[in-house]
Formats: sequence, structure tokens, C-alpha cells
Amino acid sequence: MAALSITCGDLQNIAAALVYTRAMLSFPMTDDQFAAASRSLRSSGIELTGPSGTIVKDGITAKYQHADGRLTVEIIDRPFFIPLSLIEGKLRTYFERGPDGVPPSL
Repeated sequence: MAALSITCGDLQNIAAALVYTRAMLSFPMTDDQFAAASRSLRSSGIELTGPSGTIVKDGITAKYQHADGRLTVEIIDRPFFIPLSLIEGKLRTYFERGPDGVPPSL
């Protein structure tokens, strides 16, 4: 029976595959709400450059698209030590309560 050999590189590749799980979030959002959310996020250092694009903050990268009354956010990269559920929760809290309050830090 042959011995199983796993290198450090193998473990890094496995970890990288597990870390970058994609999450897709979708929120109902009018054009006016999107504009207000864009202004609020700008004050937190997050720039939405138009109806679709990529945002990066604190090592977290997400793609977003606002179309047909919905905002869709896809998390595409994050530090391995930040749980995807934490990022999702922060985004959900912000977008579900609307842009009226101060958004939580991401």
C-alpha cells in the first residue's frame, strides 16, 4: 500500500479553494434608495462607481449590480479568517434596514 504524501503547497491550495466561497445576496432597491446607499457607503470609504462594479474594503472584494429594482452583491474574495456569514450579516443588516441610518463598518 502506497503512503499518502501531502505537501505544504497542497494544503495551501486546499485552503485557498475553501476560503473563496462565493455568496450571492439580493435586495429589493429603488433607484433613489441605491443613490442614497451609494452616498452613505461613500462616507464609509466604499465607492459604488455606477449601477455595477467591484468594491474592495478591508481585504473583502465583492461585485455588485443594481438593475430592475434589485441590488445583487456577490462576495468574491475575503481573508480566510473572516467568516463569510459575518460579511453577509453586515451587508444584510445595512441593506435591509435601508440607507436612513449610519451603515455598520465592514
